[in-house]
Amino acid sequence: GNIYTRFEQSFRTPAPTEFQDKVNNSYKINNLDAEINQTLEAGLKDYLLGSTVAINTFIGRTKEEIYYNEVTHGKEWTYSNLDETQRKGIESSFSQEFGKIKFIESLSYVDAKIKKDNINSNYEGNQVPYTSKLKGNISAKIDWSKKLNSILSFNYKDGYYLDKANKYKANSNITLDLTVNYIMDNGLKLYGGINNILDRKNFDQEAISNGEKVFDPSEGRHFYSGFKYTF
Repeated sequence: GNIYTRFEQSFRTPAPTEFQDKVNNSYKINNLDAEINQTLEAGLKDYLLGSTVAINTFIGRTKEEIYYNEVTHGKEWTYSNLDETQRKGIESSFSQEFGKIKFIESLSYVDAKIKKDNINSNYEGNQVPYTSKLKGNISAKIDWSKKLNSILSFNYKDGYYLDKANKYKANSNITLDLTVNYIMDNGLKLYGGINNILDRKNFDQEAISNGEKVFDPSEGRHFYSGFKYTF
C-alpha cells in the first residue's frame, strides 16, 4: 500500500453566463471576482482483510466562491461572491471480489461552512448552499461471462441547504439502478438498464422562488438502452 499528501492551489474565473444577473425581466452585468482555492489532502491506499481500501481526508479554503441565488425559479437570478468558505471531510471507497461477483462501496462526508461574510455576519458558520454533507453508494457487479455483466447500484445523496440563511433545505435523494453490458470482440458494446427501480419521487432540482420552495421532479422508473463502438 501507500500513503500520500497533496497540496493544491487553483483559481476559477466566472463563466460568461455568470457575469449576467436577471432581475425584473432585465439583464444586468455584475462584478464577480474569480474564485481562489487552496486544498490540503492526505490519504492511503492498501489491501486489507480481503478488500482494497482507499481513504483520503482533506481541508480546503475558497475565497470569493461564486454563489448562485435564484430569485424566481427559472426566471430571475443573481450571482455573487462568498467572501470565504471552508470545506473539510473524508472520502472512502472499498471493493471485494468473490469469484465472478465484485462489491464496491463508497462513502463521503463534507462539512462546508461559510467562514466570512462581510455583508451579513449572521451567515458565518452556516452551511454552504447546494453542498450535500453525505453521499454513499453500494454496487454489486456480476460477470455472467467474459462478455456479459450486470451492475446493481444503490445511491444516496443527503439533502442540502438552498440559501445562505439555511432556512430552506432540499430533500435527500435515493435511487436503485440496474445496468447490463454486453461487450463484443469487434469493439461494439451494447448496454441497457433500469434507473430508479423503486420509482421514488426524487427531484432533479430544488430551489426557492419568492420565499417558497419549488421542485423540478426527476424521472420515475425508466428504461434505457444504447451502444458504444470503440475502434
